[in-house]
Amino acid sequence: MANSKVANKYQFNKPNDLAALDLMNAAATAVATDIPEIMFGYGVSDEYSFLIHKSCSLFNRRSSKLVSTVVSTFSVYYVKWWSGYFSEETQPLTTPLPTFDGRAIMLPAWENVRDYFSWRQADGINPVQLAKLMADNMDFLAHINNLYNTAYWNLVQSGGLTPYNAEKELMETDSAYKNELLFKRFNINYNNEPEQFRKGSIMFRDYPIVETEASPKETISKSKINLRNQKGGKDQLESGRCDEPSRLNNDPNPTSINTNELEKQDKRLPKPGLVVIHTNIIRDGFWVRRPWLQTGVVPASSTRRNAQI
Repeated sequence: MANSKVANKYQFNKPNDLAALDLMNAAATAVATDIPEIMFGYGVSDEYSFLIHKSCSLFNRRSSKLVSTVVSTFSVYYVKWWSGYFSEETQPLTTPLPTFDGRAIMLPAWENVRDYFSWRQADGINPVQLAKLMADNMDFLAHINNLYNTAYWNLVQSGGLTPYNAEKELMETDSAYKNELLFKRFNINYNNEPEQFRKGSIMFRDYPIVETEASPKETISKSKINLRNQKGGKDQLESGRCDEPSRLNNDPNPTSINTNELEKQDKRLPKPGLVVIHTNIIRDGFWVRRPWLQTGVVPASSTRRNAQI
């Protein structure tokens, strides 16, 4: 799902406009709140990808219905909350209003889902390079396209080059060259750029994670979904999570639950909700910690909690 015309029309900051990215995350979180079948989403620039589990039967899995519902819901929230992120004096919404397009793809196996989102986060690396980086267990600079855009726009905005000459200078250059260019010419260490710019935004339904000594290490940066002065959803989204009870209730016998014991557990465990973070999803760590994204089955404690609602 994407809309590249909005950035040009409203002159978003290049290469990244934080307000625009935050608005995309807020709209995506609202979509997943209204459509609980959405378990995961990945956003970068003016695009967002949503994951619906293979067990979902919403609209009898008709792609046209799924796409039209997600796209229209996203567009509505994007327009509704625009004034919470942009000044109505300098960047007022004008007709035609922003809308988004989208398409549905069906991936046959979980490995294909992982590959798809790895490709989305890599954003520009060919499959051979991506496989090598993963095999070598190297620290992966996700968002290669953002590195290009950062170098390109600095050449244009601060380096005095025309768009054509900037593109020509960066043609067929590798990441090392772009990093060196940014540091030597513009005193920019790309590794210090915000994680949100370099890795994109990962939105998912969060449940308590049980850490073990064998758990892969994970470094994350969290986003705070702030709708500022907007009504109709501010209180729900301002904290960065939506405490919407999941429909994935897999407890076969909820009446046998010891509710007194669960009440004690609930005081210790955070409630499930939607969160937005910025981390590496190419490595295994993110997915190993959150098996429900693959299985569609929520952790037992969260399932029991939902049975009481």
